[in-house]
Amino acid sequence: MFKNYIVRLSQEERQTLKDLVSTGIEAAYKIKHANILLNIDVNGHRWTDEEAAAAFSSHRNTVANLRERLVNVGLESALNRKPSKKPPRQQVIDGEVEAKLIALHCGEPLDRPLDTSQTLSPGVGTKR
Repeated sequence: MFKNYIVRLSQEERQTLKDLVSTGIEAAYKIKHANILLNIDVNGHRWTDEEAAAAFSSHRNTVANLRERLVNVGLESALNRKPSKKPPRQQVIDGEVEAKLIALHCGEPLDRPLDTSQTLSPGVGTKR
């Protein structure tokens, strides 16, 4: 298979990856990515994507994506996960409502019971 992205690690990068793998105190995906990069390096074991994927229980596309990120962006990007383009969940309240909530909580106690969901904003606190 023809590879568009050839992994050539410098001695410093190789040592960084070896240290990361040997200490074992990083996240499991980082250690796996480091192992994959060490083994697909042309100055190292020169494994194919399929060999690395089989050895580290991942998909060959994962290995190909690691190659691409290493060559295009750098070592740190290849070791870390891609950041999410959107937050995992939609924001429930905005800054204005949050300020009102803090003011209600930290302010003077009221003489009457307070329906917080009506005071804050319409729609907040109601089931959807």
